[in-house]
Amino acid sequence: MSQESLEIKTTEQWKWSEMQGLELVSEPPPDPSPHSLPFTTTPAPTVNTNSTYQQQESVVERREMESTEPKKDGTSSNGGGNGEKPDDVAVVGFGELFRFADGLDYVLMGIGSIGAFVHGCSLPIFLRFFADLVNSFGSNANNMDKMMQEVLKYAFYFLIVGAAIWASSWAGRFCCSFLLGNFIHYMATFVSGFVVGFTAVWQLALVTLAVVPLIAVIGGIHATTLAKLSGRSQEALSQAGNIVEQTIVQIRVVLAFVGESRALQAYSTALKVAQRIGYKSGFSKGMGLGATYFVVFCCYALLLWYGGYLVRHHYTNGGLAIATMFAVMIGGLGIGQAIPSMGAFAKAKVAAAKIFRIINHKPTIDRNSESGLELESVTGLVALKNIDFAYPSRPDAPILNNFSLNVPGSVSEIGTHDELIAKGENGVYAKLIKMQEAAHETALNNARKSSARPSSARNSVSSPIIARNSSYGRSPYSRRLSDFSTSDFSLSLDAQFPNYRLEKLAFKEQASSFWRLAKMNSPEWVYALVGSIGSVICGSLSAFFAYVLSAVLSVYYNPDHAYMSREIAKYCYLLIGLSSAALIFNTLQHSFWDIVGENLTKRVREKMLTAVLKNEIAWFDQEENESARIAARLALDANNVRSAIGDRISVIVQNTALMLVACTAGFVLQWRLALVLIAVFPLVVAATVLQKMFMNGFSGDLEAAHSKATQLAGEAIANVRTVAAFNSEAKIVGLFSSNLETPLRRCFWKGQIAGSGFGIAQFSLYASYALGLWYASWLVKHGISDFSNTIRVFMVLMVSANGAAETLTLAPDFIKGGRAMRSVFDLLDRKTEIEPDDPDATPVPDRLRGEVELKHVDFSYPTRPDIPIFRDLNLRARAGKILALVGPSGCGKSSVIALVQRFYEPSSGRVMIDGKDIRKYNLKSLRKHIAIVPQEPCLFATTIYENIAYGSDSATEAEIIEAATLANAHKIPSLSDVLKEKEGDPVAMDVDLDSNDVCITVQTLRWALMMLLFSSAREHFAFGGTVDEDSVHE
Repeated sequence: MSQESLEIKTTEQWKWSEMQGLELVSEPPPDPSPHSLPFTTTPAPTVNTNSTYQQQESVVERREMESTEPKKDGTSSNGGGNGEKPDDVAVVGFGELFRFADGLDYVLMGIGSIGAFVHGCSLPIFLRFFADLVNSFGSNANNMDKMMQEVLKYAFYFLIVGAAIWASSWAGRFCCSFLLGNFIHYMATFVSGFVVGFTAVWQLALVTLAVVPLIAVIGGIHATTLAKLSGRSQEALSQAGNIVEQTIVQIRVVLAFVGESRALQAYSTALKVAQRIGYKSGFSKGMGLGATYFVVFCCYALLLWYGGYLVRHHYTNGGLAIATMFAVMIGGLGIGQAIPSMGAFAKAKVAAAKIFRIINHKPTIDRNSESGLELESVTGLVALKNIDFAYPSRPDAPILNNFSLNVPGSVSEIGTHDELIAKGENGVYAKLIKMQEAAHETALNNARKSSARPSSARNSVSSPIIARNSSYGRSPYSRRLSDFSTSDFSLSLDAQFPNYRLEKLAFKEQASSFWRLAKMNSPEWVYALVGSIGSVICGSLSAFFAYVLSAVLSVYYNPDHAYMSREIAKYCYLLIGLSSAALIFNTLQHSFWDIVGENLTKRVREKMLTAVLKNEIAWFDQEENESARIAARLALDANNVRSAIGDRISVIVQNTALMLVACTAGFVLQWRLALVLIAVFPLVVAATVLQKMFMNGFSGDLEAAHSKATQLAGEAIANVRTVAAFNSEAKIVGLFSSNLETPLRRCFWKGQIAGSGFGIAQFSLYASYALGLWYASWLVKHGISDFSNTIRVFMVLMVSANGAAETLTLAPDFIKGGRAMRSVFDLLDRKTEIEPDDPDATPVPDRLRGEVELKHVDFSYPTRPDIPIFRDLNLRARAGKILALVGPSGCGKSSVIALVQRFYEPSSGRVMIDGKDIRKYNLKSLRKHIAIVPQEPCLFATTIYENIAYGSDSATEAEIIEAATLANAHKIPSLSDVLKEKEGDPVAMDVDLDSNDVCITVQTLRWALMMLLFSSAREHFAFGGTVDEDSVHE
């Protein structure tokens, strides 16, 4: 420990002992060593210290350092190294997850499980009824009355299926958890799909089962590739976000060194990496989807051909053949959709093991025990006798050894607050209040001055219950920006910024923002055109596929087997052609639209950072503009804009093409049936939208619902000593329980609304199917249409309804995009109060004398306009002279320097350099003539070479070494090696150096005409050794 730190600690001990009525005897040796304490604590009146505690502090510090020091075998004393095997993860049985369920819970889970099972079986059963209904159309062409009777019967069955889904979906959503209900639902779909398929046409079911794994493999490769690229993209964007955070955290340094262009260049370089990965992701997405459609269409071509073979040889009929294909396909996909729930169950068993271990833990000190003595009166006498103690988490680091202490109980002062304050400044209570006020004022000043530690300073001012250090094991007041690069920031995707106010915006304003973005994206209009062509064709392919399926279905009922064989072969070849087109145009669609989106994202982010760096320092002082929020804003706003403009427009174009082609085909084939089906479109679309919501989960934002309970639990755990000291465990548990009532009520009503709404929508869907098919049979009976045209119109329009539903599900994304556009343009359109690069301003002469003068300056910080800093301040610093500003913390020393750098504008008065108001100078030109060593030296997370060269882009390596020698930084270990590897990985933080060395080297390299030094740098000049102040005069 240094002499200074020992003196501070001695002073703190004296203050504490004075408040407690104890005596402190301090006899520090002249040359303290790390193996002995400089003082001995001897409280009065009774202290018995028979301990070997003299080496405790140094031993503990040394052992703490060794505990984090890596060992030679690559492991650490804390475990978890490469040479150790991780402990086996404890899990509980699946049945133990219901350990705390009561009878009502089991009844509800039983009802919900039955509902989920029935719901899962409904679609394969519907396909079987659909097969029989279609067969009634095709096989009763000569007996219209029987056909109508059969169609009416199966239409009624459709209504029964819809009613069953209504009831079962309500039970599944209301009575059962989402993941468990989904698992049962999809497993039921898997089982019932295979049962329906194999009982209908087992030969065709076997062939279908053989091709399902091929589709799954293609989809798996596609998903794996996208996941890898997404991980690389997130890493690249994380690097870009770190650059933004470092820039905003050190915004005063960046502006003082005119480093805006350097920061923008580094940010743009990082974004280029993410941009190239985005190009690859778009190509991979297009190729993956195209390959999936290619395999699916080819498989259906095979199945339709084999189905025709079975129909011609009287093994089955057309309706059963189509139903078997779909049932087995849906069943195979059901098992894939159930797998994520199985993963969730595995995580739940691990989490339950941890929870149950906490619940079952028996504390060694039972605070709730009724045994033990109860004190009738307390005198305050505290006695420790022969205490040996070490923290259980560090049993090898003894804290107390045979320690004894007696503290007599006493009352220092008695009275109310006013009475105690009235006793004067020498009273114990008045001293305590004064110390608290001094600490608060110091924290307030540090919060204003320190840009390297905004979060910690803000916590000191507001005194929060929880102050979470972003990087475990580091000081929250870290001076190294590399600490921020690995910090574990938690950024909510729904973070509230001022520009996100949920206010109704006029349509014209939103349209104007959209067109501004379109103009911003205008260089990529060719890519957008090619991508749109791909989208149109891909949308049309879905309609063509439905048309081919319905056409083959009608051909299955043609009595001419030769004609049937020719037509099926023709449509199978057409499907193969469609598969090739799907591969090509899906690749074009996603590749080119992703190019459009990535270029727009990069351009928006660069413009946003440019606008951010133009703002005055007062803008950065606002809490909503701190570094983490700015980085999140650049990431989220640009991404939401890209999603709304790039990705979603592609889907809209695709689905619009699908609906146009489907409606055109429907009106051409049978306009009457097309009108009826389009009339029930809203029901079909609503049902499909709710089905997609069902797949994504109706639970809503449960984290937000539990936020109060979570916050309370976090605060209680963080302050568990306080809770235990006040015996508040029962009160905390009660508050926690009451805060869980609101989420419980929300889940209840969400289950009611989700289950009932989804059930009604599904019933309406099947009712619309029944209506459409009944009307189709009426048209056939009266000779207005035939079976072939009606079935084609029905299937094509039902497919287009899915496209319309998908378009409606994009509405939330467009709302997010609209908010993001407003946020982006609010930032871009903001006019800064201090223009950094005014072209009309006077350039600064090449040679300035460097005389600084403040005349009649009044000043207060914009964030605290009611607290004046200066009133009629007059100050003059002559050229070639050193002026020292001396005063207590918060007296305005830093404010003077900030005004000279023109970080702020004075309320009145003038700041002048060489007799000219600095507001008339070009600001960037002026700052290039000013050198400063910040009060909180903070290095950027890059090499030492680049840190030294910051602000002096034209400096050579020889000049850097010379400046380092002059500033006493040449003695930094391995500096020469770092300089030689200036293009390597960021290693500046891996070297043992003093930040002042590098910061002073930077200023020495610039040779500015004015140098501004804070106290820490001034002390460095005083004690640095080889550096003398003549270099500053030069």
